[in-house]
Amino acid sequence: MLLKCVIYSGLLFVIFATPTQARSIWLKGEYHEQMSLDSMYCAQASGEQPTSCANRPTSWHQGIDLTSIHIGTLSQEEMIKAVRFPDDPVKELSFKNPIGLIRWSWNMGIVGCNDKVNGLVQGLRCSSHYGPFQFLHAMSSKNDIEAKETKAKIMSWIEYLTLIIENKNDFIKSNYCEYWSSEKEKQNPIANYMIPEGKDGFPCKLDSGPPWTIATPLAFHCKFKIVTCNVNLNERNIKNNAIGALLHLIQDSYTQGHAIRGDCCNNTSKVDIAKYRCLPIEQFNSYQKQEKSAHADADGQPSAGTSCKDNQVQHDPITAGAIILWKIQHEKTNLSASIYQYLDANVFQLINPNALSSAGQGFQKI
Repeated sequence: MLLKCVIYSGLLFVIFATPTQARSIWLKGEYHEQMSLDSMYCAQASGEQPTSCANRPTSWHQGIDLTSIHIGTLSQEEMIKAVRFPDDPVKELSFKNPIGLIRWSWNMGIVGCNDKVNGLVQGLRCSSHYGPFQFLHAMSSKNDIEAKETKAKIMSWIEYLTLIIENKNDFIKSNYCEYWSSEKEKQNPIANYMIPEGKDGFPCKLDSGPPWTIATPLAFHCKFKIVTCNVNLNERNIKNNAIGALLHLIQDSYTQGHAIRGDCCNNTSKVDIAKYRCLPIEQFNSYQKQEKSAHADADGQPSAGTSCKDNQVQHDPITAGAIILWKIQHEKTNLSASIYQYLDANVFQLINPNALSSAGQGFQKI
């Protein structure tokens, strides 16, 4: 018992010493989790597509009915786990997974990702935070990338997630490499990241195991095995993770360290810099030459800025998440296209498509 307490105390120290560069998750704030539950409540309580969201009662412990996509009720516990996917794509952040927890903290904080950021071949954990998959977090992967290029990647990721959620003709069971090879021919902007070595390399050619399906990237659960992981291709698990990834992306796009909205962020207080603004995106940021402490301040306790009052076009992240969940509940046809169009116009609207990415005003290293 004493040994277990010592181990868990050490893990807690590692977690809190690890700098996170996204809306804080799990023990360090649970902002993604709480915002997602707020969206769940709003969608479940709305008879019509929501235009704003009331405060979630502390007594509300229900889930959201998603029988429309054949997964029954999505519980609060499932949502909490699912929305962590972009920060924890292989399910390591859990005291029930101590080896994985140590591995996540080691790579994300103690020694850093360093040379593990070159894409899918080296895994999503580091590549989604510091490599080419930063579009999972509504960021550019480096400076001087036009906003329209980053947005195109984000919208392609959204399309992939929503096609999984919709799952027409058992889409999630389709061959992964055949789909992305086809998308590459269509010049899908994320296809090169999804099959980085083409048809003749990983993940299209594997040393062992069955071929990847569309669902595979959302299915990993890494426990004791360092090189290989457990895979859970259950439809409910895959759709949960896709929904969580979608809400996470929306929420990240409203933190100023990821994407600048409005006139921000020089000489801005910690409280104000963490406020989300219901305004179009000025530019996408990247981590290059970005001050980590300023980014962490922006990822602090979120609250609505003044621009979010009665804004019927550019919704706040909670209302936007609720609208996505409401659409999943009620849209009977063309769900993927409906979500895509809404997010394109109401969440990821750009002021200037040619604006170049940078650390962001107020986030530059001094």
